[in-house]
Amino acid sequence: MHSKEQDERHRVSSVSSGPGPGDGGGAPPDQGAPARILVIGNGSFSGRLTDYAVRMGQRLDCEIVALSVYERGPGDGEREEALFRKRSSLGASAFADKAMGAGVKFHWLVRTGGRREVADQVVREVAGIRYVLSEPDDEDGGSRLPVISTTGPAE
Repeated sequence: MHSKEQDERHRVSSVSSGPGPGDGGGAPPDQGAPARILVIGNGSFSGRLTDYAVRMGQRLDCEIVALSVYERGPGDGEREEALFRKRSSLGASAFADKAMGAGVKFHWLVRTGGRREVADQVVREVAGIRYVLSEPDDEDGGSRLPVISTTGPAE
């Protein structure tokens, strides 16, 4: 008999493609390279961002690749990174439920480094990424749509 926690770990690991070097999940396979949306988060993904990404995935028939980026701070050690990975797993699990419930394929990656550098690296490594979504800057306190970037076909 499986506990709820064991089921949760299995489900989250099944939405990632397995461990890759230096991250919490491997890149999705690029066989046939379906169109994909890269969704960048800091360990969690807001309801606004996940709803938008799932609707976009449905409308454009794209898979979602959720990327949790750990930006190591001064004095951060293994404990902080482990806490980040645990929080990321919970965020990815909720996102996966929403995406798969809507019929959108879902993959999850965890990487450490600068947000922009990591995102650029993932766009180069994962075939089929056509759009990049991230949380909006809410400096003015207003309600905004997620930030969208597009990528061209790989050369």
